[in-house]
Amino acid sequence: MSVGDYEGFDVEKALQEGDEHDLWTAHQLSDEHAVWERAVERSQAVDAGTERAGTAQSFLDRLPPMTALQGLSATGRLVDLLVGRRWIDMQRAREKGASWTEIGQALSMTKQGAHDWYRRAIADRERHLPDLHDTARARAVLDDSEHGHTSTDQAARRALAHEHALVVTAVSGPGMALGMWAGRGDWEKSSEASRDKAGVRAVDELDSAIAALVTFRERLARAVLDDPDRAGIEQ
Repeated sequence: MSVGDYEGFDVEKALQEGDEHDLWTAHQLSDEHAVWERAVERSQAVDAGTERAGTAQSFLDRLPPMTALQGLSATGRLVDLLVGRRWIDMQRAREKGASWTEIGQALSMTKQGAHDWYRRAIADRERHLPDLHDTARARAVLDDSEHGHTSTDQAARRALAHEHALVVTAVSGPGMALGMWAGRGDWEKSSEASRDKAGVRAVDELDSAIAALVTFRERLARAVLDDPDRAGIEQ
């Protein structure tokens, strides 16, 4: 990138809200600062008072202000973001036939290290982003064989069994809010307003649990019946 490409770039906004493109730009800007700061130091030592010394300083002055700590922060956040998304490429590689041994080699890891890293990554998404995460697909690639794949059907069944455990947890979720709304135990002393809010929360949580249960039932039906046209209809 040229110096002019950074015009209007907001370093603080990139650090607080930026995606990988913004953070990469901030990382490059930090490198630009380092290059021109060294150029200014050399020119002051060798070419002090000359036009050449002023040229380096003029380039540095045209860059948006950025400290070394901001550059470090940008690099750190960019690395965390890219590493955090690495599981997507790992999943895609498995779906295309790569074994965990091959994936480990691509990442300079052992087979077990790559497998364990991926398993932890998708487990975190299941806990924190269950509505945005395709659990069955992510877990379908966990098993491995000498040639890269085991039975997809067996892996999908295991993923469904795991998903069922998550659904059970979601279905039991409204219980606490219902207990507060009903005034059970210590909640009997809660204010009427607090108990009313708990009742509303119980309804919302129950709606989410029902939606999760319906979705799971449809996926299970597709797997068991092996007929998309009947999934979610036949009992």
